[in-house]
Amino acid sequence: MSDDDMDFLWFYMRRDIFERYFYELNGKKNTRFGYEDFMHALAVLHRGNRYKVTFYSEIEHKQLQALCYRFEGEYHPLYLYIDGKVVGKTKKSSGLQSFNAFIPNEWIKAVAKHKIPENRHVELGREEWWNDLEIYDNFKTTYNG
Repeated sequence: MSDDDMDFLWFYMRRDIFERYFYELNGKKNTRFGYEDFMHALAVLHRGNRYKVTFYSEIEHKQLQALCYRFEGEYHPLYLYIDGKVVGKTKKSSGLQSFNAFIPNEWIKAVAKHKIPENRHVELGREEWWNDLEIYDNFKTTYNG
């Protein structure tokens, strides 16, 4: 999937599906079954939600780096870096990490936030959707509080 495809899918899901999971009734914000998985998918697709995380793996007993996204206060690896390059991001070899994998906070040594790229699919007046990364950490308190 190209970056442009990911951006379009993210915007389509945010614009057309988001309100199916998060809605307001009688002045109270509510959620529907599956909202956590929906938000997890949005967090993965959002190319502005990217971090280079350096950590010491207690399993492999060495320092590693990963391209991650942030969700529910944790960094989830997408790909690992080897010799400063992301590995497995080709059509022949998918080094994509497990959807439920995360890096324990106590392993993390450093985090570098990637610059938020533009998403040409975001319509005027809806730019805050693209720029609000805190929603991926705060959606449970925002919509269930």
